Amino acid sequence: MYKDLFNKLFCLESKIMKRIRRVLIILGITTALGGLIPSAEASSTLEGNLAVIASMSAEDTPELLNLDSKDAQDYYDRALALEDRGDIRAAIQSYTEAIRLNPNFTDAYFSRGLAYTDLGDQNKAIADYTQALQRDPSRVAAYYNRGLAKFALVNHQGAIADFTKALQLNPNLISAHYNRGMARFDLGDRQGAQKDYQQALSLNPNLTAAYYDQGVGRPQTGGD
Repeated sequence: MYKDLFNKLFCLESKIMKRIRRVLIILGITTALGGLIPSAEASSTLEGNLAVIASMSAEDTPELLNLDSKDAQDYYDRALALEDRGDIRAAIQSYTEAIRLNPNFTDAYFSRGLAYTDLGDQNKAIADYTQALQRDPSRVAAYYNRGLAKFALVNHQGAIADFTKALQLNPNLISAHYNRGMARFDLGDRQGAQKDYQQALSLNPNLTAAYYDQGVGRPQTGGD
């Protein structure tokens, strides 16, 4: 099913890689599937954030996990550490506190949306991605992840609109072509789906071929 596909494609096993993935998504950098190359500015920010996040652990951050602060960034960092421990609900509470202290904290809205997605609460995830986009309309990852959430709710038209917007901002986002193709297929638009699958294949034949069945025009994985 679709959720299984999402987990297989985007979830990384080790704790450190999960932290790295979170930073990459926040910066709007898609690694294997997206084909994006971070800008110099994004790379610099990524280096700094990775250094901070990679140093977090249950042993090294007891003060962070038992926080009493008026700084939104502190609560945001605490949320990342809690997610690393697998405490998604507590992480959401920390993201919420970060947003209370800084209502324009775009990354906190987006990361809380990802956390809600992890809990399967797609409606709240969509609301947070929307809040993030209101503050940063150029955030490709917010359009893409909102499209995934809408797809999960069988809102195919809404998913297509978000995947299309993500592709307008980054035409080389392979996963957006692929998932838009699935949404179009489910709406009966086989020609549109075929074009999206072919575009995904043209961008990365090796990666996409594993999920593509040219005989029926739909990926072999991703739902009935």
